[in-house]
Parts: sequence; structure tokens; C-alpha cells
Amino acid sequence: MIMPGQSGDAYVLAGGQSGEAERISMALIEAAGDRNSDVCDAVRNSLVELGKHKPELVLASCVTYMRTHSSMNTPHRIIILNTIEKVVLERPSGHKFTAVLGTEMLQLCCEELTKAKEVVPDWQGAASAVIVAVARLFPAEAMELLRAKIQPGVLPHFFTVKTLGDVAVANVYGCVPYLTEILGVMLPMLGMCKHDNMRWAFANALLKFSESIEDYLANLEAAPDPTVRADMYAQEIYSAYTLLFGDWMNSKDARLRMIIVEAIGAMSELLGAERLEEQLPKLVPSIMSLYKRPGNPHHITQGLGLVLQSAVNLGCKGLETLLDPVISIIFPQVCHAFDYNYPTTIKNHNELLRCFAVLTPPFSDRIIGFLLQKLEASNDRVKIGSLAAIRHLINSCEASLSNKKSLIISGVKLLVNDPSNKVAKSLAQTVSAMAHHGYLQTEGGRLMVDFVVKKCSLVIAVPESRPADPEWVSNAQLKAMCDNLLYSVASTIEGIDAVLWPYLLELLLAEAYTPGCRTICRSLAHIARSKLDSDSEEVRESYYIEFETDVNLPRPHAILVRLLVLVGRPLNGTERGEHVLNCMLSLAGNLHRDLPDLWHSVIPKLLIHLEATENDESYDQRQWEDLILKLLSTTVDDLDSEELVGRLGEEMVNQLNLYKSYPEEKNFLFKLMGIIMRKLNKKATVASMLSTLLSSCKHGNELESEGCSYAFGLASSCHLDQSLEALENALRKIDTQSGKKGFLAFGKDKSSGEPGAAEALRATVVLSYGRIATFSPTSLLTSRWESCIHRIINPIYLGAKDLRLRLSLVRTSSLLAQSFHPAHLGSPFSFSQRTQIIEYILGYIKLEPTQFIANHLCETAFEALKHLVRLEPPLPEAERFDLIKTCVDQVFAIPPGGGVPPKGKTIPDGPAPKELRDAAVESLNELLVEILRTDLNSEGFLSILKHLERPWMTSDSVSQRCDSLRSLYALLTAYRDAMSDVGDFSVLATVLARMVPRSTDTELEIRQLAVDCVQRALNIQLQCQGSLNDPMVDAMPVLKERLARYEPNVLFSVVSDLSKVVAKKLPGSMLVEFLTVLFDGLLDIMAFSGNAACVVLNGVLKARGGEVYNEVGNLVYMFHEKLSLIEVEQTKSGTLHAFRTLASNHLVQVISCLYSFNLPFDSVTLDIWKFLAKDQHIVQGVVDHVVELFATSQPYEMKHPLKSRGSSVPLTKYCPTNRTAAILGLTVLFQSLESEVVLLDNFHKLYSLLVLNIGHTVGSHLDAVKSTDNKKQKKLIEPSSAAVDALREFLTAAKCSKIIDHLDKEDVWDKLGSQEEFCDGVNVFASCLCIYEPRYVAKVVGNLNAVFSSLYDVNRQIVATFFAELINQRCGGDHALVELLLNNLIGRLVDPDHMVRRMCVRGLGNLASMGQLEVAKSSTTVLSSLMAAIDDRDDANDAITLEAIRGLSRIAAQIDEPHVRPILVNLCLRARPIFERDLPEVRGSAIRLFGDLSRFSSGPSTSSLLDQVHSNLVSILLHLNDSDNQVRIDCKETLRKLGPLLDSASVNGMFQKHLLEDGNLHYGEFINDLTKQLIQDFPDRLNLYVMGAVTFFRSTFLEIQCNSVIFVGFYLGNLPRERHHAVTKEHVIQALIELLKSQSSSVRVATAESLSLLWNY
Repeated sequence: MIMPGQSGDAYVLAGGQSGEAERISMALIEAAGDRNSDVCDAVRNSLVELGKHKPELVLASCVTYMRTHSSMNTPHRIIILNTIEKVVLERPSGHKFTAVLGTEMLQLCCEELTKAKEVVPDWQGAASAVIVAVARLFPAEAMELLRAKIQPGVLPHFFTVKTLGDVAVANVYGCVPYLTEILGVMLPMLGMCKHDNMRWAFANALLKFSESIEDYLANLEAAPDPTVRADMYAQEIYSAYTLLFGDWMNSKDARLRMIIVEAIGAMSELLGAERLEEQLPKLVPSIMSLYKRPGNPHHITQGLGLVLQSAVNLGCKGLETLLDPVISIIFPQVCHAFDYNYPTTIKNHNELLRCFAVLTPPFSDRIIGFLLQKLEASNDRVKIGSLAAIRHLINSCEASLSNKKSLIISGVKLLVNDPSNKVAKSLAQTVSAMAHHGYLQTEGGRLMVDFVVKKCSLVIAVPESRPADPEWVSNAQLKAMCDNLLYSVASTIEGIDAVLWPYLLELLLAEAYTPGCRTICRSLAHIARSKLDSDSEEVRESYYIEFETDVNLPRPHAILVRLLVLVGRPLNGTERGEHVLNCMLSLAGNLHRDLPDLWHSVIPKLLIHLEATENDESYDQRQWEDLILKLLSTTVDDLDSEELVGRLGEEMVNQLNLYKSYPEEKNFLFKLMGIIMRKLNKKATVASMLSTLLSSCKHGNELESEGCSYAFGLASSCHLDQSLEALENALRKIDTQSGKKGFLAFGKDKSSGEPGAAEALRATVVLSYGRIATFSPTSLLTSRWESCIHRIINPIYLGAKDLRLRLSLVRTSSLLAQSFHPAHLGSPFSFSQRTQIIEYILGYIKLEPTQFIANHLCETAFEALKHLVRLEPPLPEAERFDLIKTCVDQVFAIPPGGGVPPKGKTIPDGPAPKELRDAAVESLNELLVEILRTDLNSEGFLSILKHLERPWMTSDSVSQRCDSLRSLYALLTAYRDAMSDVGDFSVLATVLARMVPRSTDTELEIRQLAVDCVQRALNIQLQCQGSLNDPMVDAMPVLKERLARYEPNVLFSVVSDLSKVVAKKLPGSMLVEFLTVLFDGLLDIMAFSGNAACVVLNGVLKARGGEVYNEVGNLVYMFHEKLSLIEVEQTKSGTLHAFRTLASNHLVQVISCLYSFNLPFDSVTLDIWKFLAKDQHIVQGVVDHVVELFATSQPYEMKHPLKSRGSSVPLTKYCPTNRTAAILGLTVLFQSLESEVVLLDNFHKLYSLLVLNIGHTVGSHLDAVKSTDNKKQKKLIEPSSAAVDALREFLTAAKCSKIIDHLDKEDVWDKLGSQEEFCDGVNVFASCLCIYEPRYVAKVVGNLNAVFSSLYDVNRQIVATFFAELINQRCGGDHALVELLLNNLIGRLVDPDHMVRRMCVRGLGNLASMGQLEVAKSSTTVLSSLMAAIDDRDDANDAITLEAIRGLSRIAAQIDEPHVRPILVNLCLRARPIFERDLPEVRGSAIRLFGDLSRFSSGPSTSSLLDQVHSNLVSILLHLNDSDNQVRIDCKETLRKLGPLLDSASVNGMFQKHLLEDGNLHYGEFINDLTKQLIQDFPDRLNLYVMGAVTFFRSTFLEIQCNSVIFVGFYLGNLPRERHHAVTKEHVIQALIELLKSQSSSVRVATAESLSLLWNY
């Protein structure tokens, strides 16, 4: 309650503002003490919102309330004080408070500040914050009041002192003039402080006082009193300093020490030069000693920095003697690692560096000397700290260090070879700072460049192991940093080219910097291009390099060779190719005067090619090397200088040592040497280079060996005999050193220092012979073959034990076969050694293990064999058999993934085993295709197929099956492509029969490969018959696409289609052979594969069984044989289907005993039912029998369970066994029917019977049966499930696919098994009957009407539900049935069963579906019945009410106004209470019904309806934000319908625009805008709307309560002041205020928010 007298006080403080707003603010202030934090926040926000409009009123109310409620709790006080602060800070711009109010607030808060003697931070902090906020406006009053709180001789409150400091900083100009007096009063009290918290408060205040004085002096020109000087405060500050430094700083409280240090730092400059000079020797050491004590070092460093800055600014000479101690203390801290997770460590580090920057101008020599000395330390952290300080000084003290650049460089150069990456990173950052400040141009600057380039050349380990050190720097990180640094320096710093150009060329040819050549070339290219593009002639001239005068620079031909080698491997060195090419292009003018013309046309094309291939991942190293070799060849030819060629060759030899650790680059250098040797005419030089090739090559390295052999091949094109002689001499030397003679001298190396070196050299020599055969002139090759090549390498074939040597021999064999092919030679040649070489290679293959693949030998061997079998004459059959078997068995036996190495054996470097195996399989397929081409006929094809069939095609290994089919497909493709030379394909039957099981393999790729093979084989057969195209064969890719889904139905469909294709296209002569082979597929290891075989078997027998008439006996025998072996049930069933195709007419005699079979039916009984389904006469007899049985027997029996009879156990529903057996039989019958004729003739009987039977069986059990089956079997039968299955199978058999689809979509089948949802399922069945089979409606009604008066409730429920939906579906077009159905439904409205009554009411409402004419005939009766149903007394869950409302909505939409006029108002009145029902469905339906009545707005009913609309409008608007989404949607729809009735275009427009069904409505914003329009357009209904909303303040729904509060708040808030009299505002506001005490926190929150809108009252 608001206490008497307080209104008057608030009125005075607010400057005369009063009214309801004052009452509201007082109520909100009182509610601010709520225990719920959300409510408190809402109240505070509401008060602040009120304060934005009436700040004086809110502030005065707060002050008044606090003065009159002195006993309120602390949290309440805190909220009010926080509110005052926010209102003051968020007041309207330029708004000024009255001095009286300001003084009252200050007085109140000063009292709150000291009301409690103890410190209560939240409470007193809030009061302090208000004082600080108000002091910005009334500094004098604030300082006076605070000054009054400080009495001489009495220690003030903690927050009084703290607030003084905060006020001094908040309003510098207003408070500094008072500081002299305040300091005079405070200083004597300092000695009285004995507690650390008070000392902290005084120290903090002194810190703030000092900062405000310095701020005042720094902006003196804008100050009100420009005569203020620092010395005016010197005495007081010194007195305070004496106590703080002399006594307090030794406190044990770390927090106190920190604030004292900061305060002394801020006070130091105010002490004056003389006193600071005097205190400095004691002050600085004392501050530094605090580092040893616990506390945050950042505060200490900050204070120390301020003292040092003051000493420097005031020119204190005593600082010099303190320099060494200071830097000895702060430097170790600079060396400490800081943690980014703790910002104070970073701040402290920066403050420490600032201390160095402060000390450097007066003491630069000593500071730099100290830091450079520390660089010699062994500790990495010391080095990093010193570099960090130097870097900071370079950036911040440029003027002070301008004469020390050389000294600094000479000092940091000690670290260029430091092994630590952390030190290197810090040094690189320092070099970057040096570069930007001109240090690199001084002596020693190039050493820094060397350091950066060195780090650009770091080798990156993959992957680099990361230690626990958080500052760890990887090689990759350091390299990337230095790469960016060097290019950034080269491209952004003006004048840096004087350091880098042409000095970087020296570094380009250093072996150690090879990994960093990318960045070197990038930087050189940029500098060179910038010089060439410069507008200055002098700069352009500086581009040209004087190589003769600068002896340290490499010669142009050396640079050219280096760049060519580097660009040969463009992806190495972090993808250096682009930058090397750009460097070549930019340096061309310096390398040779004629190069620019050539390279400017070629290199851009190379750049485009490189970029294109890198982006689409199609990069081909061999292709790229050919382009660069061609570039070199073209360059040499274009320059046409024998001397240049000689120099290039000499330089290439010289640079071989650069690539000892780079085999890829060395490989390409060898190839470049090969090009140069082609151009040389001097035999001695060529011989020397050939010798150098062999001596410099690491033959154990595959890359170097390959490059060396390639160079020999290139050289042999012009120097064949010299090349052969060099190789023979090399082999002779090996044999001599091994102590044996002759070419058979193979064994362990004795003279070589490296194990296997001799074998590696032999491998290189052997491969070189192959390259010579490739490149040498064909006219000379044949003459040198026997005497110079075969004579030498043949003994090596025999004694090859080393793997590298065998690989080289195999590769050489491949090269020899290609070289001696007539296509290469241009003439026939008899390669008599072929058979012998093939034997060697097969021997090498057999030596390889099959458990694991570790090398390329198999792949390379198959490649060689492929080229060897191409040679004439064709291989004999025995040799070919051995070759195929050896190769296939070797590769297919390797496990998938390449296998696992034996225990103790490691995986060698190189490609993964899986990649090796895949490559070997691909190479094998190419070999098999080549073998087929040599014997291209069916016999040749079959000879290869035999090696693939067993065991590989039926292996349990996926990889082996897949590999065999890939090979078969490759063979078929090759056979097809060569059809012009082939006339038959008798192997077709075998191929097709083998592929059928594989078409349903578990592996997708195998399935698709099988279909591909079938299509390819049929294409071959078509071509043999002279046909090129066939629609069925051409459509087989569709089957392949469908196989992507591994689902039984899909696979069955595909295989069925496949069987049609095979049956259609298989020649008659091959049919028996096909079936014979296909029977083997029934026993496939995979179930689906066996299924595929039986499906195709059945399909072919159906299509072409007549053609095998003479073989039926054999086929039946094979059926029985395979059935006895088949273990997969599905395959056995499919095989029986195939057998049934031959015996389809043998099942009539079994019909008489079906019902007596045990339940559940066994497999034999089920088969019998399936066979019976083929005979229509028997099917008709079964149907008649079932109809008679169900008409004469009891549907179910209610009795006690067998073991509980006579007890209190509830009765259980049991279904007779014979009815269940009949349903099960019908189900199987429906499943197996081939014709629906009988079903269609009896559709109405079966449909009615099966629907009623579902109702009979819901919730029932199977009655006891006389059976030998065990109980577990009986439990398998559920009558309700059987009934549902029967009905579904009936619809399927009758081909009512649309009905089934509809039922599936509605999930009806599950509903039919539920007692609660059963009628919903029946409803859908009735709907489907009318929609899809209307011709049977009348007959079904006749069957069902007979049971509408049944004694069984379930029968009446089904019929009522069925009839109701029939009316809804317009009786399927038979309108004559409507009257019959309506009369039956009305007659059952008094049925004792609730469900029956509900369905009858629904049926009456469904009359609306019949159209206006039919509705008009019965509207009076139907409307009366529906209105009566609304008040059904036994309708506990409102189900009948809901149906009645929905029915009324539908009927109302179909009738005219005269029909409804007598009951319209009554109908509206009956609907309104339902708006507040508990069930959302009922509320929504009633609201929707009210909206539907809007169509009667014309005519005599207009006035009465409009009154009802206005009476209910507020209720609907409140439910627009209902907790239920559907109710919200219904309200939107209703309001859109009612909008046009309101005669307000604006309101109607809002309804139509914002109330969209799927739209997101912001309820508060919408109500805000709507109330504005309602106020404007309906001024005579203002009070009606408001009071209508007020009635909902006590609604049972909390959401509606909140909505009503929101509505009232916005309505009154938007109501113009001149219309306030139109509403009973006092009553409404009082009601709102009372809601602040609601038990619901959400209501209290909404109320607080709404009250904030009523600021204008």
C-alpha cells in the first residue's frame, strides 16, 4: 500500500507532476521487492521506461518511497538505487533535473552510503553509482555532501572515500577545485587507518585524485580555471605519498600493495622535480622489491613505469644510478612467457617493454649494450626476451637509435645460427622491424638476409611431432613466416633492392638453400619486374647486372642451369614452378641478350599450362618434363652457339653436387645433360659426360637410376656406339672389382662400400640398354642387337637375384619389345629371344609372394608381357596357358588391400599395397586383352574364361569376384571391338549363365559389372547375326541403374527383366546348355545370387519351355537334385515356383480339407492355398463358403480364460477357430490370385464381411484349438492381425491400388488394430469406397444396414462410422441414399453407446458435403439436433461437443441467412463459453464457428451479429496468442473473416495483412498497432474493449491473463489524453496494480511491462 503523505512529497520533488503515473510508479517501486528475479528485472526496466518520459516523477517517487520505507530489505533497496542510476544516465538528451531533486537524490544516496557501518558492496556500491551519475550534473552539490561526510578526527565510511575518487574522475573540471580542501581534511585521517580495506579506499581515492589533476592540467586550455598548477597540490600529495610509501606499502595485503603502487606512480609527477629526485633512490627499489611478494605484477610494472616516466620528464639525475638495478629486475620478466589465456600477463609484458622505451632516450648506450650482451646467454628465453625488447625499441625509439643500427646488427648476428626455432622466430620478427627502419642497408644487413633465406629453406618433417611446450615453433611455421617475410620486404620496402639485388642470385645457387628457392625466385622476379617497369631510366638501367665486375655472382649459364633444374620439378619446394618461371622470364635479359624474345613467347604458355593442370589435378610430370626439355633444346638451337652448349654441359656437371639430397631434381638434371649431349659434337666431351653420369648417380635410388638411363637413351640418338661402349666398360669394371671374369660374375660385392651397389649399377646399366633401344636410330638398332645388347644382358637375366635388378630387366624387356615391334622399326623383324625372355619374366613373377604385394614387379611384368605377346608369331597354346594361369593366379590370390606383410617385415616406402594390387590387376587385364587379340575366336575366349570362372568368379572374396568380372568385361569389350574379324560367339550361353548369379551380388560394382558383361555378350551375338542395335539390349543400362538399390524387390525386378532379355535373345541351340550351367547358380554361396538363378530359370521356362520338351525329364531330375541341396529358403521357394511352371494344373483335389488344417498353416498347406488360387471355380466356392459361415456363426465370445474360469478375472474376447482359419485361407488365396474376376463379382460381400470382421477381432484372442501344435505356435496367431492382413490382401488382389495407396498414406492399417483408433480406420475405408469404387456403395449399404440394430456395440459403431463418412463423400454420387442414411443416424442419436452417438453427430454435420440443396431440405432438423448435441450431459471429454461445433460450422457454410436467423444469437451465445474450454481443439473449433457466422452479416441479422462481434472481439484477440498453435491459427482465420464486418478499413487491413496462417506474428507489436486503430475508429466502444479485457485478468489460463494485461497496457498507453475520461482508468489501473501480486511470475512480468506504457496518466 502507498503510505499517506508520500504522494505529496513525490509531487513536490517532481516539480508538480502527479496523476495515475505517480500511483503506477509507486506500485512498481513496491513490486521491485519481488522474490522472482525475472519480475524484478521487468519492474526495473518498466521504471526505467517510465523514467524516459517522466524522469523527475520516477526519481522523485523512488526517493519518496525509500524515505518512507526505511525498513525495506536490502535487495529491494539495491533495485531502486540501480533504477535511479539508469534513469539518470538514460534521461532524454539535454534534459536537466531541478536542483531540488538532484540534491534530494544525492542526500538520499549519501545516507544510504553510510546507513550501515559495515561494508555491503552491492547496496553501498549501488548508492555510490547513483552519486557518481548525479555528480556529472551537480558536481558542487555532490562534493559538498561527500565533504560533509568527512569529519576531522573521524574515519569516514569505506564507500564515502571510494565515491570521492570515482566522482573526481567522472567530472574532472567540476571536482578538481575541491581537491585541495578535501585533501586537507583527508590527509590527517590517513594515520588513523588501521584496516587494509580503508587504506585501499584512501589509496584508490588518491590515485583517482592524481589522475583527475593530471587530466585537468593536460587540458588546461578548456578548464574553467586556467591558473591551476601542479605545484598547488605538491605539498598535499607529498604528505600522502610519505604515508603511503613509508608505512602502507609494507602491508601484507597484496591487493592493497598493488593499488598503492599505482597511486604512487600517478602521484609521482605531482611531487615536483626536487622531491622526486630526493625520493627516487628509495622509491624505485621499494617498488621493485614488491615483485618478490605475492600480487599481480602488472600493477607494479604500471606504477614503476609511471615513476620512471615522471623521472625522465622531470630530468631526475638520480635515475642514472638506478638504471642497472631497474633493468636487472624488469628484464627477467620480459623473458618470461606470457599466456594469452590470461590478459594481465600480456599487459604486464607490454608495460615492461614500455619501461625500456621510457629509459632508452636518456640511456640508449647502456640499454642497447645490456640487451646485446644478453643475446650471448645460453637460455632461449633470455635471447627471446632480449630480442623482444630490441624489437620494441627499434619500433618506438627510432630517433634515439639512429646511430646504433650497425651496433645492433652486429649484436643480433650472433643468433643467426641458433638451433632453436623459437629464437629464430623472434629473430625473424626483429629482422622485419629492422627492414622497415633501414637497418638492412647498413653493414651486416646481408647477413640478416642470409638468415631469413636459410629459414625459408627449412626441411619440413611430415608430420612434425609436437612437444608439450606451448611456445613450440615447427619448421613449417617458421618456414612459412620467413617466406612471407622475405617477399614482404622485397615488395613493400622502398630502397630494399639495394640490399637484395642482385645479392639473392648468390643465394640461388647455394645447395643449402634449395628448398627456399621458391621465395628467392619470387622476390627476384618482383624486384626485376619492378625495375623493368619503372618510369626512371636510372632504375631501369640498374636492372642489368655486371657479372664481370661482381666476381661473387654466379655466371649466367650457371643461373640458367639452376633455374631449368628447379622448374623441372614445379610442385617441389612448396609448388615453386610458377615463381621459377616468372624469375626466368624476368632475368632473361641478364642471362643472354637473345633470350627475352624467345622466352617471352614460350614461358607464358608454360605458366598457363601449369596453372591449368594444377587446378584440375591433371598434372603429368612426364609431360611437363618433355616441355622443359623441349624448351632447353629450342633455346640451344635458337642461340646456336657451340661454346654455350659446352658451357652448359660443363655447368651441369659442376652442379651435380648441389642435388646430393634431392634425387628428383638430380633425375631431371641427368635428362638435361642428355639433351646437351645430343647437341655436342665433341666426342671426348660426350664420353666424359657419360662417365660422369654413371659415377655421380646413386644407383640404389630409383629416381637417379631412371634419370641416368634416360640420359643414356637421349645421348644414344646421336652417339650410339659411345653410349654402348660406356655401358659395357661399366659392367666390365664391376666384374673386375668383384674378382670374377665374364658376364656371369654375379655374387656379393667385395669392393663396393655400399651393400648391393654393384647390383644397383647393373640395374641402371640394364635399364640404359632399354632406353638406348628406344631412342637410338632404328637403322643401327637391329645391327647392334645381337652383338652389343643381347650378348651382354642375357647372362644378367639368368643370374638376377636382386629385386631392383629384376625390375630393371622387366622394364628393359618391355622397352625392347616396343622397340623391335614392326610399327617402331618400320619393317618386319624376328625377335627370336621372346620365348626365353617370357620364361624369365614368369619366373620372376612366381618368386613374388601371394600373401602380400610390396613392389611394382607384377604390374611391370604384365606390361612387358603385353608388349612381348604382340610380336610375331603368336604364342603356342601350351605357353599361352601357362602364361595366363601364372599371371591370373598370382594377382587374384593377393588379399584385398594388398595383404599384410609377414611378421617382422616392415612395409617398404612407396605406394600403398592396395594401390600396387589395383595397378597389377589393371595391367593384367591389358595383358589378357592382348592375348585374346592373338587368338580372336570363341575357343580363344573360352581358353581365357576357364581361368577366370573357378574359383575366382564364385570366390567368397569380394575383390576376387570383382577382379574376375573386370577381366571378363575387358575381354568382352575387346572381342566386340574386333568383331569385323570374328564370325561366331558360341561361348554366349556360358557367359550369360555365369553372370546371372553375379547380377544380384552383395557388391554394387559386381552387380553392375555383371549387367555390363551380359549386355556386351548380347551385343557380340547380335553383331554375329548381322544386327547392330536391339531395343531390349540397348535398354540394359537402365537395369544397371536400378541395381544401385540393394533391395529384394528391386533385385527381383531387375532379374526378372534380365530373364526376359535372355529368353528373347538366346539362340535355341544354346538353350539347354544355358539351363544346365544356370542350375549351378542355384548353389551359389550368396543367397541373392541363388535367387537370381531361380528367377531367370523360371522366366526362361515360362517363355520357352516348349522348346525343351524332349529334355523335361532331365530338367525335372536336376530340379530335385538341386532342391535337396539348397539351404536358402528363398531360393528353394523360387525353385518351386520354377517347378510349378511345369506342373501348374495338379492342385484341385486338396480343397475339401483346408479348414481342418492346424493353425498356423505349415508350408505345405500354404503352398496348396497358393495353387488353389489359380482356379476361379474353386475360388468362387471358397468365397461362398466363407460368407455363409460368417453369417451363421457367432463373431466372438466373451468368457474367462481357460485357467481362470469361475474366478474374478475379467472376461476375455475370443474368436472361433474356424472363422480364423477361413480368414487365413482367404489371405493366402488373395495373395496368390492371378485373376480378380471372382473378387469383383463378390466385392460388396467380401468388403462388408472383412470390415465387420476387423471390428469383431480387435482386442481378441484365438479360441482353444484341438491341435497337436505346441502353445508357442498358437500364440503366433493374432485374429486382429489376420483380419487386417486379409482385408489388405483382398484389396490388393482386387487391384484396388488407389485404395491401398490411400490407406498406406493415412497409416490406417495400424489404426485398425487399436481399439481406440479403430473407428478412424473404418472412416477412411468408407471414404475410399466412395472415392475409388462408388459402384459398390449401394450394395455395401444394404449389407451393413442389416446389422445396424445388432446387439453387438461394435457392429453399430462400424455402421454409424461408415454411414457418417458415406454422407461426407456424397454417397459416391448416389444421392438417393442420403435420406435413408440420415434417418438411420438420427434414430441412433439416443444410442446408449457414446461412440455411436458421436458418429451419428458427425454424420449429421457431414450433410454439408451434399451441397446447399440437400442441406436446405433437412437444415431445421439437423441444426436442432446439432445444437442439442452441444449440451450432451454424458460427454465428459467434449468429443460430441467438438463434433457438433464442427458440424454446425460446416452446415452454416451451406445455408442462407433466413434458415439461421431464429437461432443466430442463441448460437453465438452458446459458442462464447466454449472459447474458454480446456481442450485446444474445442476452443479453436468454437472460435472458427464464430468466424463462419460472419457470412450472415447481411440482412436483418446484421445488427445483432455486429454486436456479438464487438462483444467477442477482445476474447478472440487474446486467444490470438493462445498456448496452442492451432488455436492461434483459428483466431487468425476468424479475425480475417470478421474484419470486413467492422466498418474499419484500417483494422480490416491489419487483419488481412498480418494475420496470415503461416506468418510469424509478433503479438506485442501487433496489439500495439491494432489498439491505435481501434481507438481511432471505435471511440464509442473504448470502455467496452477495455473492460472486456479486464474480465480476463482472472482467466484460468495464464497465457490469457498475460495477453489481457498486454492488451490493456497498449490500449490505455495509446489512448490520447483527451479521451482518458472515456474509460474507467482508475478501476483498470487499480486492477493492473493488483496483478503485481499475482501468484504467477509471468503475469507479474507482463503487468510490470504494461504499466510502463501508462506514463501519460
